[in-house]
Amino acid sequence: MSLIVTVWTNEGIVMGSDSRVSFASKLIPNLPANIQTGHYFDTQEKTFLCSNNCGISTCGAASLKNKNITGYINDYINTQVTSKTTIVDTANNLKQYIESIDKNVEVHFIVAGYEEINGILVNNVYHVITGVNGNIRLIGNNNTGAQWDGEIDTLSRIIKNHFVCTNPLEANGLTINNIVLGDSIVLPKNQTIAFPENFIAWDIMSLQDAIDFVRYAINTTINTMRFTNVSKTVGGPIDILVITPKKAKWVSRKRLH
Repeated sequence: MSLIVTVWTNEGIVMGSDSRVSFASKLIPNLPANIQTGHYFDTQEKTFLCSNNCGISTCGAASLKNKNITGYINDYINTQVTSKTTIVDTANNLKQYIESIDKNVEVHFIVAGYEEINGILVNNVYHVITGVNGNIRLIGNNNTGAQWDGEIDTLSRIIKNHFVCTNPLEANGLTINNIVLGDSIVLPKNQTIAFPENFIAWDIMSLQDAIDFVRYAINTTINTMRFTNVSKTVGGPIDILVITPKKAKWVSRKRLH
């Protein structure tokens, strides 16, 4: 998996991603169950810049037909995106391109850039999922906000509302107030602590704050995985792309050497 984070502000759009691609190895006989196995590379490209000043970040499946997905995305950008391609067409055509290679594979993308509406350049951010249950959603349109995808567990626990219960109960076929909930987990109120969502003022966030948030989000996930007994699926250098209405700039990017 991976972690991709995009923040859009009144000044510009910031897109970031880690560099790790991992795959499972066969378990070694008699290896203790609490030791994680597998292999990874920390050189994967997950954020891309197109000639129409549009950014693409990807997570999910890292290969198509046993080949690294990076080559396919670069081929799509080089052959199907021009300086005149709209952001919505970039998103739609990307989904179609990936599905033409493998109609069942599930790859997640964030596609972001600027469109001219009534003579004004406004941000457009799309969340794209390929595969049999795939879809395209416009999640940012001339506003501010953020979207993260991939290994979001750590970041969600920090920011989103959640509940900690010392003794949760399982219920089968639960019905409350004539509403059938089915199989459920019940959190007794006297044994539960509710943590409200941490408010982030996206609407007044500066471009530098957005860059710092993207770096913070990915670094925090990497460091949390370092100390917990989970597969280390996020890691390596952090690539950060900044897109403003007139230009784009890499704040940090891996380079061949």
